[in-house]
Amino acid sequence: MRNNKLPPNMWAGIRTKAASESESSWYQVQRAGSVPLICLAVAYVDSGLLFIIQGIYHETISLLIPVGVFSAQSLVGIIWIYMASRNSDPSQKSEWNQ
Repeated sequence: MRNNKLPPNMWAGIRTKAASESESSWYQVQRAGSVPLICLAVAYVDSGLLFIIQGIYHETISLLIPVGVFSAQSLVGIIWIYMASRNSDPSQKSEWNQ
């Protein structure tokens, strides 16, 4: 995504209205969202390990802990990706300037 190697498609990438307007906006949105998306992937690995640890030590660690961590990481990551892709869209910036 960061190196413009993900062409416009229906299956992978950040698919927003702004990204689908043109090929250049697609690449701009993908570049802007690549860092938050990688961070979210790392957070999901972290949550996966926490679920495994909870499964091993289920008597001492409540299931609510990994579920809560996963939910919080997902919420923050998705908002971060949305804001990064929104900030990369020139049509959204013009609305804020009016």
